[in-house]
Amino acid sequence: MKIKLNNYSDLKTYLLSENLYFSYNLSILTLISSTLLFIINIIDEIPIVINNIYLYAIITIFLVVWLLVYNLIPIKYQTTFIYNLLFNIFLFGGTYLSLYSCISLLEVNGSITFFLILIFVINLFFLIDFKKSLLVLIPSSSIYIFNMMNILNYSSTAWKNLFDIGLYLILGFCFSIIKFRHMKESYLSNKKLLDTMSDLKKTNNKLMSHEKERTNFFADVSHELKTPINVIYSADQLLSQQLKNPNLDLSNAEKYTNCIKQNSFRLIRLINNLLDLTKIEASTFKVNLENINIVYSVENIVDSVVDFIKSKEINIIFDTAMEEKITAIDEDKLERIILNLLSNAVKFTNPGGTIFIDISEDDNNTIISIKDTGIGIDDSMKRKIFDRFVQIDKSSTNNSEGTGIGLSLVKSLMVLHDGDITLESKVGEGSKFTLYFPNKIVKSDHSKDSAPPSIRSYNNKIERIQIEFSDIYQ
Repeated sequence: MKIKLNNYSDLKTYLLSENLYFSYNLSILTLISSTLLFIINIIDEIPIVINNIYLYAIITIFLVVWLLVYNLIPIKYQTTFIYNLLFNIFLFGGTYLSLYSCISLLEVNGSITFFLILIFVINLFFLIDFKKSLLVLIPSSSIYIFNMMNILNYSSTAWKNLFDIGLYLILGFCFSIIKFRHMKESYLSNKKLLDTMSDLKKTNNKLMSHEKERTNFFADVSHELKTPINVIYSADQLLSQQLKNPNLDLSNAEKYTNCIKQNSFRLIRLINNLLDLTKIEASTFKVNLENINIVYSVENIVDSVVDFIKSKEINIIFDTAMEEKITAIDEDKLERIILNLLSNAVKFTNPGGTIFIDISEDDNNTIISIKDTGIGIDDSMKRKIFDRFVQIDKSSTNNSEGTGIGLSLVKSLMVLHDGDITLESKVGEGSKFTLYFPNKIVKSDHSKDSAPPSIRSYNNKIERIQIEFSDIYQ
């Protein structure tokens, strides 16, 4: 049987397995053959040299012990080192026991056939390199040739036998080198093929995973597009019927127009995210860094959404020990990042909960943390929450819509700022997103300070808030 090794990844382990497989079968075959020959000799009453009886007994004991050790090695000792040692014992022990058997037969019938068979077997069936072949055959051949010349008294037969042995050795070494090199190339070729197949399988699995993500993404996008369009269409139909009524009642008109407006914002938000995601993938999305007071900017963003968040019966607390911190940031992208994270916090925080915003700094970064007391995120989701198209299970909240690209977009925006975002969360206890903006200043003709925003920028901010929060308002 083939030895069961833990690792077939390298050539030496593979060759060792093949060598042991042949050694095992050769041992059994030799035991059977020796037993049959011994029985035949006894039955035919052919006289046997007394030394041969002892030699057969030694060979038999050696092979039996070797087979027992081979089969009874405990699992904890089944290592490459142990099996390599076992093979070397068989190779060298078996070779020299066979050598003395060949010398004994030479004394009986003067034939070198059995020694030539020994050379043939070692070179043909064992997968050993040239160096090991030299270590096995050169010393054993030297011993055999020395004894042969003495037994045959340096006769012409001895010199002829010497030529035959030399020729067999040369041919055997050449064959061994060619066979080993071919085996090595074949193994490496097969290994390369298996590695390629493994890589193809991984790539195929990855493509299938991406295809599944893409299918789910299109299903979510279709739903996200269909829902606001249906609502807009329904509101428009109801509004049109009221306008056709001779007894015009405009009591519900504002309700219908607000519904149309909110769902239009939902469509704008979805399209903006898709466009920005496409630009980021195409490396055409840029950030315009300006030196701004990040403390004021974040505080201004938070103040803008306080009423919206409180209308959901959620508390919001802004805290910072810093009054001013000038750093290079794209203010529009900062606003988008903060609004996205606040929108998520509102989605997954039940009424009565609290959202905390904090600003601090270390030697290298300005740190903004947004923490909520919401439902939290499972550990299995935390590892992929920033991946594209990944969403928390919609069944976990009744107030959740989206395509799963919001946090991926936030992550990309942070990378464009040379920053980072991390997540700490525990199911049932809430989540904490931490933003790291590198402290740096860019050369600029002016820096934005804490001057109050214009009416136009204020209106733009309100509209942006309505867009970012469009999928959580009823």
